[in-house]
Amino acid sequence: CLNPFLDVVDLLTRFHAKYPGVHIRLRQIPTEPAFEELRNDRAEIALAGLPDPMPAGFEGVLIARDRLAFVCCRSHPLADRKSVRPSDLVEHSFVDLTRQWYTRRQVDAYCRDVKLDRQVSCEVNELATLFDLVCAGIGVAITMRRLAMQYREHLTIIDLSPGGPTI
Repeated sequence: CLNPFLDVVDLLTRFHAKYPGVHIRLRQIPTEPAFEELRNDRAEIALAGLPDPMPAGFEGVLIARDRLAFVCCRSHPLADRKSVRPSDLVEHSFVDLTRQWYTRRQVDAYCRDVKLDRQVSCEVNELATLFDLVCAGIGVAITMRRLAMQYREHLTIIDLSPGGPTI
């Protein structure tokens, strides 16, 4: 999920060229387990959403910011809209990440703030599956705009009104 924000492959390629003897183990895991890996000395760095507040003993460096957006398949009844209000989304079935993911917690907080009682019919543990399910019309999602941009040829990205928080 870092690709829209940071070219991890390029970064690792340059690092490996400079330090060929260093073994790198790259794993994709949710935010909370990533902090546990750091806390238990099983990782030296985590690239993750910055929780507010940061857990005690950790320091974060901002790499990028993003905003939440609504995404749906191209044939969805809302696909022709420029923006959607929470009241437009009530009757729609959602696909979302599991609650361990920072993005999910931000989406949940946004929905609480705008009083959107959404029905999450499918929870997944990785973004590619989430977007595949949205593209297939299984459900709609609220997610970070730049993450959704990777799938813009297959889905529709719509502004939220009111807009979501900067993440």
